Amino acid sequence: MEILKVLVISNITSSANIKINDEEHNLILDYFVVKEEYRNNKNIGELIYENLKKIKKEYNIVIHLLGNCEIISKNILYKSLVNFAKSKKLIGIRHSDNYIKNPKNSPRVPFVDTHFIAFNCDNSRYKKFLKNYKFIESNYDKYCGQNMNLILFIEKNFNINEVYNFFNNGNFNIYGDLINQINTFPFSYCNNTSLITYYPKFNKKVKKLLLLNKNKKKLKYLIFLKKGLIIYWLSKFAKFINNISLKIFNNRYKKFVRKKTL
Repeated sequence: MEILKVLVISNITSSANIKINDEEHNLILDYFVVKEEYRNNKNIGELIYENLKKIKKEYNIVIHLLGNCEIISKNILYKSLVNFAKSKKLIGIRHSDNYIKNPKNSPRVPFVDTHFIAFNCDNSRYKKFLKNYKFIESNYDKYCGQNMNLILFIEKNFNINEVYNFFNNGNFNIYGDLINQINTFPFSYCNNTSLITYYPKFNKKVKKLLLLNKNKKKLKYLIFLKKGLIIYWLSKFAKFINNISLKIFNNRYKKFVRKKTL
């Protein structure tokens, strides 16, 4: 099997401390920690570029983990990175349709997650990107935050055929529900990269979930919280209403199309 040398740039030092199936010997991980205050004072595109320029050793892939997030399984990450390397794309991100609970971004703009950003250093255009880097400041970062800065960074420096999407199977929330859009707050688990994002200050139950998984010596799968009866039936009702609304919309749209074609 192919051996991958990977550098992980992070702004935290493993505070969640959860490990699943941590046995992959074909993945060599080095870590570089960025100070939190330094990260917050920088545009994300500028920060990524400055960190890449500081790297002296040779790596196959460099991953930026920005925010409260960690990789918890080397096995899962390795399989995902092998697919990324085989694709011969230059940059790998996680993007999906905008999640309805995120009020800052337009639903017409794809949501690009700032937590996980990877670079394929073996790509022939990687060194050219470092030489010809273009920085652009967003006028909407007060409203859309670093997500908009990241979108502009990608649009300015990469072609569409150079971008790889690590998000394909969805995210699991704090209760283990599969969500097809990226929603990192207050907790999410990506089963394609084994990336978890966690923000206990937004939900006290996140602390309970982290402790529950930390206390297991041999963890094969991530343990999720059980829903209370009220939350369970409310979520069932919400799905039922959404399905009815979707059927009504589709029926109205079909009638509209028929009138236009007549």
